[in-house]
Amino acid sequence: MFAEHPIFQQILRRVIFGNRMESRGIVFSRFFDPVSLETIALFMTLIRYTISLFSTGIYVQPDKRDGFTEQEHKKYYVEYLQALQEWNSCHEVVVLNIRKRMYKRAREKSGIDVSDSAALVTEATKVQMKLQLADRTGDTDTEEEEDDYSDNDTTRQPSTGNGSLVSTSGERGAA
Repeated sequence: MFAEHPIFQQILRRVIFGNRMESRGIVFSRFFDPVSLETIALFMTLIRYTISLFSTGIYVQPDKRDGFTEQEHKKYYVEYLQALQEWNSCHEVVVLNIRKRMYKRAREKSGIDVSDSAALVTEATKVQMKLQLADRTGDTDTEEEEDDYSDNDTTRQPSTGNGSLVSTSGERGAA
């Protein structure tokens, strides 16, 4: 099937998930889940470039100045991206699901279980966040804002965290 060749899975696993939990595919999952059409177009362009290195029948090491460059390969990337966009327009929901599955399979075949990674916001923290926001509107004109510094007293220091302010002389004042 178009854009579903196993080589894309190999590239995803080696390049995007190669470093396991520190890999680009995990750290920047919002850019790879689902695998974007742009990413697939780049892979297609890189595959074309790699094949060209064997155009004589044996591998020819490119000069540093003859390596993979945007200037030389942009036209192929644009062609591949246009073809992928046409493919996508045939049935967007199906193509989106294919791209989601590409990400999921590459992650799983790399042995990465995202449930192993620590969540930034735990369920307990999320409950606390909801409680703190429950009676608020978010409209700063109708809500008091805490101010750790007095506009008139430049000698005061930030809050100690216990509801009082500490002046530079060490005296406590009510917040």
